[in-house]
Amino acid sequence: MIKRLVLFVAALPFAVLAATHEAKRANELLVLNGDRSGDVIKIAPDYLPPGAKWATAIYAKGKPKFVLPAGLRVQDDGEGWWTVYRKPIAQTFEWTGAGGNAKWENANNWRPNGVPGRLDTIKLGMEGSIDMARDRMISNIVFSAKVILGGGAVHAQNTLGRGAKGKLGVRAGSCLGKVSLKEGAIVAPLRGTAGYRGVMEEDSDGVTRVVLTRPSAEFVWTDAAKDGKWFNEKNWQANGRPAVETPAWIDRVVFNSKTSLTVEMPEGLTVVSNFVSNAPVKFMSAKSTDILGDGGGGSFIDILDITGNDTFTVRGNVRVCIKGGAEKTDIISEKNTSLAVAAHNGKHYRSITLEDNVEFIPYDWVVEVDRLVFKGNNTVRFWPPRKFNRFRPMWMVHVKHLEGEPNIFADDMAHWGGNVAKWDDGSSMLEIHFK
Repeated sequence: MIKRLVLFVAALPFAVLAATHEAKRANELLVLNGDRSGDVIKIAPDYLPPGAKWATAIYAKGKPKFVLPAGLRVQDDGEGWWTVYRKPIAQTFEWTGAGGNAKWENANNWRPNGVPGRLDTIKLGMEGSIDMARDRMISNIVFSAKVILGGGAVHAQNTLGRGAKGKLGVRAGSCLGKVSLKEGAIVAPLRGTAGYRGVMEEDSDGVTRVVLTRPSAEFVWTDAAKDGKWFNEKNWQANGRPAVETPAWIDRVVFNSKTSLTVEMPEGLTVVSNFVSNAPVKFMSAKSTDILGDGGGGSFIDILDITGNDTFTVRGNVRVCIKGGAEKTDIISEKNTSLAVAAHNGKHYRSITLEDNVEFIPYDWVVEVDRLVFKGNNTVRFWPPRKFNRFRPMWMVHVKHLEGEPNIFADDMAHWGGNVAKWDDGSSMLEIHFK
């Protein structure tokens, strides 16, 4: 334990002029009795030992005047005790990327060594990527090169570019809306992102956010990375060029191959505008098989949804489940495919065409279709997400316009019956009911 030398200054019974006191070290308590308003307390330059951020070691009531060395501040607790603390020093960190990886939190990637904090300025003068494990708050960004910031949000009070090269480059796949700036930013896409444009949008908190927009594109699967992962942009070409992101909801997706393909999908919902498979494709979830179960093998996709005004085409030995978003989409399921559709917020499927030998699976209690066309030999297989039971006596596909004669099938036809009923309004109901 550090021994403390206590200095007592007794209060005099008569008025005195303001006095000057010196606080030399934090381990020596300075106690000044009486009202010390107007007294001067000088804090020695080495008052706080190296590494110490603060010390409460001065007692003086009233409002004394403090003479402080650079970098130190004082604060009272209202009871007469004063704390001397180091003021956080704002620093400027320059990204060097010399730490052996591209991680923001690697102190060796910055000059001087350290990780930028809330009060600091960062300088980005090298084109490249910086990986962030979480959101960061800093004071300023000064950039003179195109830089990708990904994996977290960078919030800055001020942003400055230097000359014509002062552009903050953002890759949509990893940084959409992840760089927050308040003023002065020039946003530009990186090389290979033709068609993109940077837009500064102000949110409800008054912070401007970088958003990249682009037109829809055709993404063709190449599997160039040889890992079969949908969420690896290296496995795609976008409009004939190497992709810088994976497909988005506005895009058309095409699979071309002479051999069978296995593709691992990301967790959660994947949305594309138009899906065309010209090859046998097996879509695997990161954690499970398809939502319909194994189904005796074959190809399947379990987390695909569609949206947009284009056409969704299923071709090849593939099982596809559409969860929704098809009220403006024409769906075509070609020969030897399996198409499952689920109800989606009460909206109708606009058009579903099933060519020869297609298994059509209504994967919900009620599915609404404006136009359903059966060509050749087709089966409607009712396979709801829970086992059939007498408390759910009927599953239905309501069709405003029906073409063709479907074969209605259930796993246990001894207890369930199926039929196609014509309604007075000209629509049809494909149903399976408990006998």
